[in-house]
Amino acid sequence: MSVMMLNAMNDSVTLLANIARVCVNSLDKSYHELGKDMASNIKTVTNLYKKGHWSVFEHCQFTYLVTCSRACSLQLARHRHISRTEMSQRYTKFKNGAYILPPGIPEGQKKAFELTLACIFADYNRYLTLGMKPEDARFVLPEATRTRMVITLNLRTLLELTEKRANNSGAQWEIRQLVRDMWHDVPKDLKDIFKSELTWLNETNE
Repeated sequence: MSVMMLNAMNDSVTLLANIARVCVNSLDKSYHELGKDMASNIKTVTNLYKKGHWSVFEHCQFTYLVTCSRACSLQLARHRHISRTEMSQRYTKFKNGAYILPPGIPEGQKKAFELTLACIFADYNRYLTLGMKPEDARFVLPEATRTRMVITLNLRTLLELTEKRANNSGAQWEIRQLVRDMWHDVPKDLKDIFKSELTWLNETNE
């Protein structure tokens, strides 16, 4: 599994604070005059977060390149405000080893687990050799199959995703780690505001 930020827009405490001030300042005040004091900007964005005024956070967006299992991909798909462009199993072919192993495999069973996956991928490639279309051969592929996608989401969605996945001990290990990794390249001043939501940022172990 891997996560890499490709692009960010409006990922600035100052920008978010000024966007919020549009709501409370008169028309005779220029947007560029709204706020220049960083301490005030931090206080404004912190208050937005604590009071639940999260619509402002929709103006801040992040785009990531994500590699994960198909099982994790399906979990991301349940979050409807995430835009996803995912590799197609109809137009791509998979070799043995294109999978992700769960860490919860019982002691002594890893080799057997990997052998099962190797047999599945061998059957998949045999069907391709026999002339079956990838879109049909893919039906035998497991949820462990590795996939790649580009996703775009706003800060509000990332916060909601964090609450439901990264901070939820009942969430599956892969998506928990994926969401936590998504915060890696978010600017520190933003992360500091949401530190009550990101208590695990300084954890060395899960």
